[in-house]
Amino acid sequence: MVNDQLTAALTEQLSQQAGSDPIMAMLLQQMASTPPDGADEELAELRSRLERSGRKIERLRAELAAANAMAAYVARVLGACERCWGMDQFCRGCLGRGHPGSSQPDVGTLIDWVSPALQRAGLPTITLASDQTRAASEEQEGGHHAVV
Repeated sequence: MVNDQLTAALTEQLSQQAGSDPIMAMLLQQMASTPPDGADEELAELRSRLERSGRKIERLRAELAAANAMAAYVARVLGACERCWGMDQFCRGCLGRGHPGSSQPDVGTLIDWVSPALQRAGLPTITLASDQTRAASEEQEGGHHAVV
């Protein structure tokens, strides 16, 4: 009701000014005209599209979070920086030095993760040697880690 009163007062004031100003008269005419046919339908369609876009954005955010979690997991397994994999010299975590193998990889998880693919490819699979065998192999190989 207040809006109707304000609109009426504004329209009256503009009508008085419109007599001498053709642009004002045109604006007043547009304000007074009813919305074009289909405006409500167009508004409903726009709202529907906005809702669909919002759902799509949320789905993309979830997919991005899952991809980031997978990249962080693989980085941990490979002993790489979880933030940049050693590709960003300005990285707060590693200053670009966090390439795979730059820190201790999770050897057990790496072997468990890669072995099925190696088997599928027909390649020999690997398992961790016992601590004693590994220590003896390291001595023989000059400190290199032996994976048997």
